[in-house]
This record gives sequence, structure tokens and C-alpha cells, in this order.
Amino acid sequence: MRPHCLFTLWITLLTGLVRFDLRLGTDQHHTMDSDNKYDLMTNAIIKILNNGVALNADALHFIDSTFSTPTIEQIKRIIDDPTNCEREALIQLICFPDESIQARLEPLVERLSFQQNDVDALLHKIVSKHPAVMVHLPDERGSFPLSFSFSAAEHFICHLNLTKLLDQRLVDGIGRYVDEALKNLTKVKLRNSRIRFTENNIVWMVSFFKTITAMPDEFIESLNFALEFLEGVMDEANIYRALMDLKKFYISTLERAEEFEAQLKKINMETLILQGIKTPYFDKADARYNIKIIDRISLSIHGKTEYFKELIYQDTW
Repeated sequence: MRPHCLFTLWITLLTGLVRFDLRLGTDQHHTMDSDNKYDLMTNAIIKILNNGVALNADALHFIDSTFSTPTIEQIKRIIDDPTNCEREALIQLICFPDESIQARLEPLVERLSFQQNDVDALLHKIVSKHPAVMVHLPDERGSFPLSFSFSAAEHFICHLNLTKLLDQRLVDGIGRYVDEALKNLTKVKLRNSRIRFTENNIVWMVSFFKTITAMPDEFIESLNFALEFLEGVMDEANIYRALMDLKKFYISTLERAEEFEAQLKKINMETLILQGIKTPYFDKADARYNIKIIDRISLSIHGKTEYFKELIYQDTW
């Protein structure tokens, strides 16, 4: 073989080895980064679990209603009984990550940018650590440890919504306008929502963050209302009109309830039923509360609202 052919062959082999080494180095670097990502999140979750999970009022109400206000010993017996059909649902309820837990994890969730394959790997990483959850019941009803099973971990991880990435404009809007103490909770609420974050919805939400200047409690109640409202908006091109239609609905149903109460003072319930008048199952206080929030949001974002002075009750609502 000629010298230049040997040289060419040597160069080719050397180039292939270098490329292989580069690919290997990249893969090792990627694996190390992924492992670091999983370790960071796993450690953060296990720290929260070890510190204890306090059941909120809704979870405790469900447990008390389902199991007739059980003692800690009774709850533990249910959990320890694999034949009990309520066992898995109870464990998942106890291990549900509420907003306070999610808010503590939010900085990591945002920074690490999880993909779906990361979620599966993270799940197995957490389960391999065999974490124990210290469960605290309110009203000084005591505490008890709970093993973090695979299904409980899967339920926990699933409800963190790790793969739902927020549009950068929303993140920037929260960073610029929302009170520091509420930033993480606001991101969690957006991450948990079922809103289609279209262009109009994103622009509207950024305007919300910019213009809603209220006390923390008022901001959160306005945010909760806004997110629920956007989930049901069909015409995203005219969000103001949708707000006013919703306000009109609340006023209409409020007047319907007041009209029924006025009739009830004159005619007994049996007669009204015989006349085909239906009892309106409607919370007047809730309606007034929602009307107040609609006006707060509408005046802040759109600089206007509508006042319906005439009777607008319609049977079609």
C-alpha cells in the first residue's frame, strides 16, 4: 500500500475515533445533566414530604364524610389494608400536591424545564428513595407516617404539571408586575389552569398582571376568577364583551332570585309550584361577589364597565 494511502487511512480512522469520543462525551454530559436535574427535584420533593403534608380542609372534609370522621388509627388501618377498595383513593388524596406545595417547587420546575421522558425518569428516581410522608391532620387530630407508594408518587408527580411550560410573556409579566410574595403561586395557578393560551389570552393576562393593583387577597380572588372565566371564553377576540355578558347573566339571575323572594312573601311555596314557577337555586351573595370582581377586572384592564339599570331578567338565561 502506498504511503499516502496509509496516511489517508490513518487520518480517516483518527477522525472517526475523535467523532466517536465527542459523541460519547456529549452523551455522558447529557446524562450527567439529566441526573442532576432529577436529583435536584427528587431532593426537593423528599424534603417537603419528610417535613410533612398538612391535609387541607377539603381533603379532611372528604375523609370525614367518606369514613365517618375516622381516628388516625382507623385511617392507618384503611391504608394498611390492601383489600380495602378505598385505600388507593385515600392515599392519592393525602399525597395530592396542593398549591402551597407546588409554589415551593415552582422555582425548580421553571428552571429545569421538564419533558415527558424526564417525568417518567423522575418518578422512578423518587420511588427508588422509598420516601415516607408525615401526614398532619388539622385541629390537633394528630399525625402519622405514610409510605410513598408508586401510585401515590405517580399521582403526585402528574399533578405538578411539570411539562406545561408558560409563555415567556406571561413569565415576564408576572416577574415585572406581580407582588414578590405571590409570583410563584401565580405561576402555579397558570400552570394548573385549562386555558388555551392563545395570543389574545396571553396579551389579556399580561394586562391583568399590569393593571390589577390590589391587596394580596383581592389579587388572588381576581386571578382565580379570571382564570376560570378564560377557560370558558369562546370568543377570545372580544374578552370585554364576554365579561359583560357574564355580568349580565349574574344580574339577571340575581333579579330572578329577588323576584321569587318577593312572590314568596305574597304566595306560599305550594301555590308557586302549582303555577309552574321554579325555585331558583342561586346564591345571591356569590352573584354580588362575582359582579364586584367583574367590575374590578373590567375597569382595570379595559377602563370601562357597563351598568344595567333596567330589568334585564330573561327566561332564556
